[in-house]
Amino acid sequence: MQKNIMYNMKHVKTYESITDWWKNRNKPQKTRTLMEPDPNCTDCKKGIDMNGEDRFMVNDEIWNQYVEDKGDTQICWNCLEKRIKRKLKYEDFSQYMKFPINSYNKKIQNLK
Repeated sequence: MQKNIMYNMKHVKTYESITDWWKNRNKPQKTRTLMEPDPNCTDCKKGIDMNGEDRFMVNDEIWNQYVEDKGDTQICWNCLEKRIKRKLKYEDFSQYMKFPINSYNKKIQNLK
């Protein structure tokens, strides 16, 4: 466990000691890292559940055209459908269907 703590201390935030990390581990962070994007939809500001149906990976063509080009990092299912002006289809996820985030998403699986 200490090895994992030391790794986290090195890569996430610098602490004076393991004791310092332990005391501060449950305090909310004031800043986010690149590994921790804002968990809210850019458009509607709804919170995106990290394990819910609004966590998905669409094909690069859709993402690049409708999300990334606008500088956004998070978007919910409904807002992405509004941007592309149609309902998402099963084929929109084909590039990343083998990724667990898509293969376990019930909303995507129900599109079959």
